[in-house]
Amino acid sequence: MKHALLFVAMTALLAACGADPAPSEPQAVGRGVEVADAFVNQPLGGRDVSLGGLTIIASGADAKIIAASTPAAERVELHTHALDDGVMRMRQVEFFDLMDGEAMTLGRGGPHLMLFGVDDALNAGDEVELALELQWDNGDLSTVTVAAAIHNLDQ
Repeated sequence: MKHALLFVAMTALLAACGADPAPSEPQAVGRGVEVADAFVNQPLGGRDVSLGGLTIIASGADAKIIAASTPAAERVELHTHALDDGVMRMRQVEFFDLMDGEAMTLGRGGPHLMLFGVDDALNAGDEVELALELQWDNGDLSTVTVAAAIHNLDQ
């Protein structure tokens, strides 16, 4: 019974990841940072967990994404996938490294944002504010805010 419940929970969580949107051109959002394709998947009916992603480029220095937040969810965690005893599992991480001038894509199947306690009033086509906290290689902190499109699982 426990295995069946775990399977159902993991299936629902992976389904919440959905598909990534088509790419667009990066837009400057602050201190040497460009972002494109920011999105949050609309949670499955009755669920409050979802996945978010974007493409980000930090220019002028290396940086780390150390936190993310949105008013549309209670909590946002940084996640990646790791092979554990032959099984691919999602794992929370403390940061994502951004190399100077290199694009990093967050989304399904790799590094991504996991949103918990997602507002059930979100609909495909809506936009939500998504804030990323960055720590630069010199220790400075900055926050960039982008509009993230709400996508349904068919997008």
